[in-house]
Amino acid sequence: MKIFLSFFLMTLIFPFGAQAFEKEACISNLTDNYFVNSKSFTIDTDRYNVRDYGNDHLAFAILMVRLTLKEEGCQRDVVNFGQGPLGRATHSCELLVPGREYSRSCYIETNLGAFIITTDFQTLAHVIYKRWD
Repeated sequence: MKIFLSFFLMTLIFPFGAQAFEKEACISNLTDNYFVNSKSFTIDTDRYNVRDYGNDHLAFAILMVRLTLKEEGCQRDVVNFGQGPLGRATHSCELLVPGREYSRSCYIETNLGAFIITTDFQTLAHVIYKRWD
């Protein structure tokens, strides 16, 4: 009976432990093994099959975060876009200079930290990661 109970408890606990391990491994990858608290990444959208999101800037920004995480070796299910440091996450895309579309920046909170996404005049997206302290 002890063996059965131990096995049952391990099957319940292990998935949560593995997910926590994957989250810490991902943050370690994003911060150069915790050497820095923030880091910038560049994604060349020509390297990926990125569809046209039109005016849905937030969807494009979330895709850029996902591609950054993939490039850094993070598991897809480790990021939670609905959970920020104080509960529910906040996401926003705004023009920094009214009337200048090229000044648009997006801010995305996740359980891993915050991301700021901007684009250049061509095909590059710049992603800045900031770890929660």
